Amino acid sequence: MAKLFKSYLVIVSLTLLNINFSFTQIEYNSITGVKGNQVDTFSIQNSQKVLSDNLGLLEKEIETQKYIVGPGDEFTISILNANSRDIISIVTPDGSLVIPKVGLINLKQMTLFQSYISIKEKVKSIYKAEEVNVALTKMKKFKVIVSGAVLRPNIVSASSVDRVSEVIERVGGFNKESSIRKIILIRNEGKEEINVDLMKFHYNGDKSHNPLVQGGDQIIVYPMNKSLTIGIYGDVSNPGEFEFLQGDSLSTLLKFAQGFYSSALLDSVIFVRNNKSNNSLVSNILDLSSWEYNKKLEKNILDFPLEVGDRFYFKKIENWNVIKYVVISGEVKYPGKYALSEGKDRVLDLLALSGGFSDRADLSKITFIRQSEFEIVDDVLKRLEKTQPSEMSQSEVRYFQAKINEKKGVMSIDFNKLMTKPDISNNIVLRNKDSVVVPYKKDYINVQGRVNNPGFITFNANYTYEDYIALAGGFGFRSDPDETFITKSKGEQFLAKKKDYKIEPGDAILVPPIDEKTFFQTFKEILLVTTQLITVAGILLTITK
Repeated sequence: MAKLFKSYLVIVSLTLLNINFSFTQIEYNSITGVKGNQVDTFSIQNSQKVLSDNLGLLEKEIETQKYIVGPGDEFTISILNANSRDIISIVTPDGSLVIPKVGLINLKQMTLFQSYISIKEKVKSIYKAEEVNVALTKMKKFKVIVSGAVLRPNIVSASSVDRVSEVIERVGGFNKESSIRKIILIRNEGKEEINVDLMKFHYNGDKSHNPLVQGGDQIIVYPMNKSLTIGIYGDVSNPGEFEFLQGDSLSTLLKFAQGFYSSALLDSVIFVRNNKSNNSLVSNILDLSSWEYNKKLEKNILDFPLEVGDRFYFKKIENWNVIKYVVISGEVKYPGKYALSEGKDRVLDLLALSGGFSDRADLSKITFIRQSEFEIVDDVLKRLEKTQPSEMSQSEVRYFQAKINEKKGVMSIDFNKLMTKPDISNNIVLRNKDSVVVPYKKDYINVQGRVNNPGFITFNANYTYEDYIALAGGFGFRSDPDETFITKSKGEQFLAKKKDYKIEPGDAILVPPIDEKTFFQTFKEILLVTTQLITVAGILLTITK
């Protein structure tokens, strides 16, 4: 086993690790029907109904060379001759079959196959029949004793197609102390003992650990020792702690956990064992790389026997199957979402995948949004957004004005320069959820608010904002010319009368109503939203594509 471990080991005190060894077996109550200290009468009634519905049902056809004939088995014998007939006979309590004219046929301890041969031979010889057919038409019922840590120890009726778990359900099932792994089936008046492990049956589907019962069987369910557990955690299908039995191995535990995921980091599985000599934990690193996923979990060279308290921790491969992508929308030939090789792909790579710009693309107004930067929360700004301007200090006002104009998450890239003379400063490396928004060329100015005829007006490089308002029918009723402001296509805002800006295609002019809001209030409440419209569009793209 030493070859499994890497070269180092770490001894850690139990107190420092503070590992809880309390029994937390996975889905225990789904197997036993037990919930804490209470008796679930509805669960018992339901299980009894299921048992009643399943009574006498076969899993598959009876194996004639394994089925032992006994008292209560019913046979139908079809005799084909000049006087054809069917004879129905039931095995007597002493194991005999009574057939008219034939007499007694001793079937005690015979298999069904042997019984068929014996019956055919004797009937054929007496009745001088051309053909004799024998069939088992009804199976015997017998008594089985169930005792130990069950809800109602008792003697119950069973048949040869019932398994140990079904018989236990007939006495109400397990109680809160039951072990579902330590069950003994006593047979042949105590001469034979069969170990029953319902954990292996329920989790692995191993029927050999839930055998069929026979007449005179006694089932003993032992209480569970909650201090005897083994555990498996991390990147496995069913992590948790399981009851330990002598002979359990790593393959046993992996089966209980339903195997590990393909994302499990198998070359560095942490294995912890209790060092009984000094009451400490020894932690080793196992390399289980050759234990292939989706293969049989047993018969592996890495398998080894377990001890009480053993624990395994499966880590997950970093960034396993995390789909990273970028989005490009607008005036490109193939807009949409594209897979990203983070740390490798650049802006020009994305443009190539999207087929390049369309003829309508406005390269001067492309917006590049870095979602990771947008998601950073500014707690100071959040507080100031809820604060009245009159309650802000001068430094807070300046901070608010600076931050409200900030184009959060927007990266500065000169796409005109990038397309004519690419360099590293513009052809930046892409990150997960980056968005590129390519607008179409606009040849108009959008005039809105308190004007008489709001709408789009064709751009003219010689026009001032007053000219555009005049073309929109002039200032309307209760308009406030002094508070009119300009919104640039990328979100910047300027007070129109200061004229410290240049009107460009795609800009918007907004005329607010008089006396309803000061410029600063409008600046705070409206500008806060409009300055980041492009960024929000980018976020929506990353969510909806």
